[in-house]
Amino acid sequence: MARHWLFCMCLGVVLPICTFGVVKACPSFPEQPVAKAVTVDGVEKLQRVVRSAQPDTVVLLVPGEYKLTSTITVRADHLTIRGLGDACSDVIIAGAGMNNPDYGGAPHGIWTDASGLTVQNLTIRDFYQHGIVLNPGAESPTFQNIRILDTGKQLIKANPSGFGDGVDGGLVENSVFAYTEGPPMIDRGGGTGYTNGVDVHAGANWVIRNNHFENFHAPDHADHLWAPVVLMWNGARNTVVENNSFVNVDRAIAFGLLDRPMDHSGGVIRHNRVDYAEGLYSAQRRRGSDGSIIVWSSPGTIVEGNEVFTRGNLNRSIEFRFDTSGAKAINNTIDAPIGTRDGAVYEGAGNRLVRE
Repeated sequence: MARHWLFCMCLGVVLPICTFGVVKACPSFPEQPVAKAVTVDGVEKLQRVVRSAQPDTVVLLVPGEYKLTSTITVRADHLTIRGLGDACSDVIIAGAGMNNPDYGGAPHGIWTDASGLTVQNLTIRDFYQHGIVLNPGAESPTFQNIRILDTGKQLIKANPSGFGDGVDGGLVENSVFAYTEGPPMIDRGGGTGYTNGVDVHAGANWVIRNNHFENFHAPDHADHLWAPVVLMWNGARNTVVENNSFVNVDRAIAFGLLDRPMDHSGGVIRHNRVDYAEGLYSAQRRRGSDGSIIVWSSPGTIVEGNEVFTRGNLNRSIEFRFDTSGAKAINNTIDAPIGTRDGAVYEGAGNRLVRE
């Protein structure tokens, strides 16, 4: 698989951010309380400041690499961690490597069960497990203008307390999520190929917009061949996934994944673009494929204005499965059919099947 250069945005200006010449404008960040701003210039000070932080603290990281020997654990509400560089590549929070089981005390980049965590303008990379872990209590997290690269499992993982009871109100925008040379093939529990970009169990009202996702494609010998990049399930609801780009992924977006009532409900998937390189999948892989955007056990979901160019790698562009009552597919541009199975229904209008 070809390697592409991965860039990102910075505070208040436009820089080259992604692959294929994609450039997106970056909104200004909201005002932060300066009285509690602390500037750090090394990993020991970073850990010390975060451990002792009071609510509403802003931790500012000067440019450089922060090589972790323990996961950054956030217990203070409304903590902001922000890089001070001109681009998010200027500040790097790094682990020991996604394929290195000798990760010391840092299996993850950031872990929190506190509400209102904000992470901005930096890179998180090379962790054996997850880039960012959100445990119950971590309501309303915000991630803007970041890169997360090369982690062993999920790049952002939001865990639940139970079905339908998870981390609510997340915002992920203007960021890059990628594997520079493809997902890892070490079984960390759950099988090989078990990775996602944003994996949210049971969360309500997430918005995931203006991001770029690339190289989430496992080889044919992996245990998991169809891991979605954006996965909203286990009772998640009212998700908005819009204006994102996906390149060479196994599945791009999944609202729901299992045959159970309301695995996801409501929400909208709109104005995303999904691109596959010709010949990415083997013939056997293609025969077993379904859709790049899947709506499974997710009634009331709207799929609107997306562009999906499978280039012969998938049997379907969009698939509805199980209970999808009230779902719609509107004005999508696709090069493979929209399909249904296992009793699914949807209302279609204005969809265009094209050759690209």
